[in-house]
Amino acid sequence: MKTANPSWVRFRRHLQTEARQDPWAAHTRSCACLRGASGKGRLVVQINVCDITGLVADLRSVKEPVEVEAMEKAVELVEGVFEKMRNLLKPGVSEKKLATAVQRGLADRGSGLIYPGAVASGERTAFPHAQPSDRCVEAGDLVWFDVCTEADSYHSDLTRTFTVGEPVSRLKEIYDVAYEAQKKAREAIGPGMKCSEVDGICRLHIDKAGYGEYFTHRSGHGLGLEIHEPPYMVFESNVVLKPGMTFTVEPGVYLPGEGGVRIEDDVSITEEGCRSLTSFPLTDRLERSRWREATVGIFCFGQG
Repeated sequence: MKTANPSWVRFRRHLQTEARQDPWAAHTRSCACLRGASGKGRLVVQINVCDITGLVADLRSVKEPVEVEAMEKAVELVEGVFEKMRNLLKPGVSEKKLATAVQRGLADRGSGLIYPGAVASGERTAFPHAQPSDRCVEAGDLVWFDVCTEADSYHSDLTRTFTVGEPVSRLKEIYDVAYEAQKKAREAIGPGMKCSEVDGICRLHIDKAGYGEYFTHRSGHGLGLEIHEPPYMVFESNVVLKPGMTFTVEPGVYLPGEGGVRIEDDVSITEEGCRSLTSFPLTDRLERSRWREATVGIFCFGQG
């Protein structure tokens, strides 16, 4: 038996509660009220339409445990692909070949919906929404993968930045900046915080490091039945985070002509703070120091 969608179950409960408190309001908010009157062989119908887009969005933004579990399954599908990408990365492989491998990896793991894999390498990583090209990976490149999929109709969205060999010092620096910005935000996130504050933590750290103008997108977005849905981590949002809200945290720094870094993880608000749905390991600072010892090796930047 197919179970009811939790978002619509909550919506129905909301209308039932409202009906007990104010029957007329519930009647209006349920989308349409029809009044009919017959006269001279004609039926006259008056329709009052109520826009409940905001109500539905608010209800959908707070996830039930079963919805969060579905998103964790979707995260596991992507993390399995990241592990495969780490083994495939080498000089000479093209971005399109890597993107195809992402799609094949998701299919092999039983993903219900497969999106085109977003892959960029070298100087093209400076484009936050770059699509895969014929460019081939070179030693010293940064390479990022932005991968989405779904499980039981609920989505995950993760980005990891890898390096093939030893990148130049400026690219190491912007990685550290993006990493620290995300770490600070994740440690601070909790119920009662505004979305604008999450964005502010990421943006302030990057700005203080001197790269504020190179952080060109929002700090995160909600996840659920859609890849991008409320709440949005943007400076103008006064939405208050509540337990059950699930969203990405994804600061980035993008230097035109040089390269860019983004770290994107999925988190869920709890009563005490926030819980990461992501487990793919992060290369720690001690391991990153081994760049000096590497010739052409493969390292992973990401959040665990």
